Amino acid sequence: KFLQMWELLDLSDVRDHPEFNQELHDVLHDAFGELRKIFPFYCKSIAGGSTAREAELMAMAEWLVFIRDCKVASKSFNRGLAQNVFITATSHNRAKQLDDADRQMAFYEFVEGICRCAYLRENYSAHRKHVPLPECVSRMLDECVLPYAVRDNSLEVRELLWSDGGVRKAFEIYGPPLRALHQNMALHRPRVESSSDKPVISMEQYIDLMQTRAIIGHLEVRQESEVRVPKHTLKMYRAVLTVAKARWAFVESQREDEASVGAHQDGELSTELDFEEFLECLGRCGLHKYGAIEQMRVSDRVTALILNVLGR
Repeated sequence: KFLQMWELLDLSDVRDHPEFNQELHDVLHDAFGELRKIFPFYCKSIAGGSTAREAELMAMAEWLVFIRDCKVASKSFNRGLAQNVFITATSHNRAKQLDDADRQMAFYEFVEGICRCAYLRENYSAHRKHVPLPECVSRMLDECVLPYAVRDNSLEVRELLWSDGGVRKAFEIYGPPLRALHQNMALHRPRVESSSDKPVISMEQYIDLMQTRAIIGHLEVRQESEVRVPKHTLKMYRAVLTVAKARWAFVESQREDEASVGAHQDGELSTELDFEEFLECLGRCGLHKYGAIEQMRVSDRVTALILNVLGR
């Protein structure tokens, strides 16, 4: 994946290109694993996103949140320059010119944006000694990005789900009816070219399922007591699953990691789930929906969500 990303970077307008390539390659290679965790966190659209594509790309507002979190701004590098970097980085490999509000940043453009920010922060004046790009990037990564950026925990959640014996048991018990449901949905999926030879369902079908089964929403249940006590002393349990979190569970459950590079034919990203990904997606939704109920174990949350889906 790193080499695929590296080949897409376009820093040909930066001074000393391509002499710095090998050194910059090594700097980015060392930080690649952490950057792949950072990027998806900030892609969780501020507005929630309406498609899987929006959930896998970074908008201008999300880029600026990243810049703020990492304390990149300084007297010499302000918000306006950060916006200009976003526009420059998202101007390559585009079939048509876009308004600034419509631009979205793929992973390789995110890495390029970091490089450009780093260079401008160190070389903001012609009167200062020139700092080579690799040194600029290394300094910004070490001082700003790696210490302060928030990481995405989707891989840790995946490991938690598939390593939990109770969750695996739930998948085994309810696997047959869930597989039948998934296959039926796949059969009724609108005819589109798929990147998988397995039965798959679309984001739209999945969201429709979650809404028609009343899984997306806000549920409150107050604790009951056989003893007469003031109502306000009884604990309130809340189960919440928003459309935004349901969409993100869909994206996080995809195994191909297509968002990690973000360069796909016709600009399209994966928007489908096979059966194993569907199971994981339901598990993630269970963790989201029942996460505030401390008394429920991981397997209890996943099982409850599965029962919701099956209408039991």
